[in-house]
Amino acid sequence: MLSGFKRLNILYDRKDEGEFFHFYTHEVHGVFFEVVQRLGYSRYGEVNAHIRLASQAREYKAAQS
Repeated sequence: MLSGFKRLNILYDRKDEGEFFHFYTHEVHGVFFEVVQRLGYSRYGEVNAHIRLASQAREYKAAQS
């Protein structure tokens, strides 16, 4: 299951109360969309924020080259 999430670039978090799934589209002209699904999960997925920001920075840097 987790290897499939990794292959599809889906960020995942799990707590006692539920699960959180999160992915975002590629940025185009400064705009991207985030898609989330919460299954009994009451938080906002903040544990994934640093991963998303690092990935977006890497993608931005690659686009500038």
